[in-house]
Amino acid sequence: MQQHPPAEGHPPAKAAPKRRTLYQRLHLMPLSVGLLLGLVMAVASVPVGNGQELSRMVNKAMAFWQADAYVEGLTAQAANLIKIADRYPQADPKARQALAAAQVNERLAQGVADVQKAERELLAAMQKELAVLMASGVSPEDEHNIQIIATTFNDYRAKLHAMARDYNRVALLAVDAYDTMPFRWLFPRPALYDLGG
Repeated sequence: MQQHPPAEGHPPAKAAPKRRTLYQRLHLMPLSVGLLLGLVMAVASVPVGNGQELSRMVNKAMAFWQADAYVEGLTAQAANLIKIADRYPQADPKARQALAAAQVNERLAQGVADVQKAERELLAAMQKELAVLMASGVSPEDEHNIQIIATTFNDYRAKLHAMARDYNRVALLAVDAYDTMPFRWLFPRPALYDLGG
């Protein structure tokens, strides 16, 4: 192939500079910069690896967390008790309002800690409303219905706690790993469901 001389008034075209590969660029880097870069990458990999392992362990525990059906059952029983309480205006309206608020909180609860807190509030409100209704004198039919509501509520609580025990058994492994890992302050501590009370 013949090369033509450059046209008049135009400088000769320069060849594009050859791009260096990553290996070539690293090879030209001073040793101290390379060592520092390696140290930074090694230190950064520890929390990344810990976070991935912690996430895997929490996800494994969350596979046992199936609280929706139990929460729905608890709130349904609270709604049934509110219907009965509405028939007795002489009963304490503050107890009924507290039960209604606790019912809403339980329904909206998301996550282990929220469900636990809402369950405790709902239990306290249910117990108070049950005591108020029984003290105010209800009909024999409503007394029978209240006993059924209380029994069903306690059954749902027992099922929720059984599921929470299974969850805790696996989540405890994640908590133990969290408590021993460096850089743990970068991650939230996995939650356990407190079954006391």
